[in-house]
Amino acid sequence: MNIWFAIVFGVVQGLTEFLPVSSSGHLLIIGSIMGTEVSPFLTILLHMATMIAIVLFYWNEIIDCIKHPFSKTTICLVAATICTFLIALPLSRFSFVSSAVALGPCFIVSGLIIIVSTIFKKKATNPQQLNYVSSLSVGILQGFCVLPGLSRLGTTASCLKMHGLENKDATKFSFLLAAPIVFGGMILSLFKGFKNVSVGVVPCLAGFFSAFIVSCFSLLLLKRLIKSNKWWVFAPYLIAIGIVTCIWQYA
Repeated sequence: MNIWFAIVFGVVQGLTEFLPVSSSGHLLIIGSIMGTEVSPFLTILLHMATMIAIVLFYWNEIIDCIKHPFSKTTICLVAATICTFLIALPLSRFSFVSSAVALGPCFIVSGLIIIVSTIFKKKATNPQQLNYVSSLSVGILQGFCVLPGLSRLGTTASCLKMHGLENKDATKFSFLLAAPIVFGGMILSLFKGFKNVSVGVVPCLAGFFSAFIVSCFSLLLLKRLIKSNKWWVFAPYLIAIGIVTCIWQYA
């Protein structure tokens, strides 16, 4: 893989990881268009870059969870994380999870989830309305987001909003939940990655830094998007790209 391909993958990862559009799905599409795919080792680096961006952006919240391990937020995060791994680990063993076989339908489902959460969003009477039921629901749903095209952020944040959380709180919890999930996935991929390091040092560095820089801008963009309350704008895009992908795959 040359440096330009690595940069493209880094930009796509950084942009789509923090928007409700599925980074894994877009990486598969871009890889197919360019006639290549992200190597396991480069995947690790891209996820590491996005994880560092999450940690920097939510540093105070993460430190607060570490300082207060028995707080409601921390316990909810742990419970949701456990649920996610119980679903994701067995599911990831199936070959169709790492392929694009269900990519189009998953894009469409992601768009429909955003639409449903927008229509049936529960009015937030309490900005800290997080509870164990909502956290377990989010953890279970996030487990299924190992499927490419099924947006992790779109699914989890939409679920939390339907449970009554405000946009800001739903998105914050979703990203706090992403940190252990991304880290766990990175560790699992680490073993595969070091067995097959097929990318040069320069492309690896280019992919890493492009993913990190774009991730920081994406987080700032997401912050403005949350304030504008226009989360629904991604639904038509997801449904459209899902339909196009279905035609491309099955026609």
